[in-house]
Amino acid sequence: MFRDIAVNPPTVRALLLAGLAMMLGSPDTRANIVIDPDNILVTYFQSIREYTRDGTLVQSIPVPYPDEPRPGTEWLKDVAMLADGRMAVFNGTFSPYMSIFNPASNSWSHSTVEGWRVGNNVGFSGIGAFGTRVFANDQDFVSFIGDEGMVVFDADTGTGNRFEPRFGTRDVNIGADGKLYSIGARFVSQDSIYVYDPITLELERTLAHPNEFDPGAVAADADGNIYIVEAHRVRKTAPNGDLIEIISLPTFFPNDLDIAADGTVLIGSHVDGVFITDLSFSENTQIPVPGDARVGFAFGIPEPSSLFFLAALSASVLAR
Repeated sequence: MFRDIAVNPPTVRALLLAGLAMMLGSPDTRANIVIDPDNILVTYFQSIREYTRDGTLVQSIPVPYPDEPRPGTEWLKDVAMLADGRMAVFNGTFSPYMSIFNPASNSWSHSTVEGWRVGNNVGFSGIGAFGTRVFANDQDFVSFIGDEGMVVFDADTGTGNRFEPRFGTRDVNIGADGKLYSIGARFVSQDSIYVYDPITLELERTLAHPNEFDPGAVAADADGNIYIVEAHRVRKTAPNGDLIEIISLPTFFPNDLDIAADGTVLIGSHVDGVFITDLSFSENTQIPVPGDARVGFAFGIPEPSSLFFLAALSASVLAR
């Protein structure tokens, strides 16, 4: 819903952005950086690149690492947009930070959770944002007995906490249906998909997954259908886990997947760059990006109260 409003005519967009500014307070616009909510975001070495949907590079935003110099292992793992216009970056590997960028002031803040880390490999990480909460996977690939599971950060307070430490996770994402999805990372949970309420953090469903299908990324469409990426294909299931179809992908090396409410699909690869397609996966636009490309839409998913505010604002404008 937020995305559909964001790409309406300029008058509506300006009012919506003004509404978001009201929720955030009056930003310092002297160093203002604008991120267009209709664009996409891609990790590029130690920066985030913004592209239009036809593949045109708009800008590159360097991502600092709080403990300079940045170790070679601490590369960017994923990116997601918050509902209020800030950007969240999974910044690191063995000593990661959740780095929040505020375009209005061109400033960064960084926070972490003790013991949080992931494997130094492609496809072993992910984040998802819901409102001003940011979720990330956590996995102990050293001892397999340490704290692991998922972490959640409050972008307003800069605090983070671990939850669901019963098993490690390989990917975390917020679906277009507003649910929190994760893939198990341990041998005992690798074949399971876990679905949570992102507000209460309660586990709603655990879905079994075929052992021969090695999941690397997870996403969901607005109807709650689940898409799990592996190698050169994606497995689409119903919300209850029943198989709908297996779809071939345009790349053999997918490591990230995001789906918008309107059915737009982003696929990140560590070899072939980025692909933009739809839920049919029949046609795609490729953006060649070297390196391990993780993707995100340049708009966030508001919490219900924010959705109500934006819907009411849009309705009042369109009624005039």
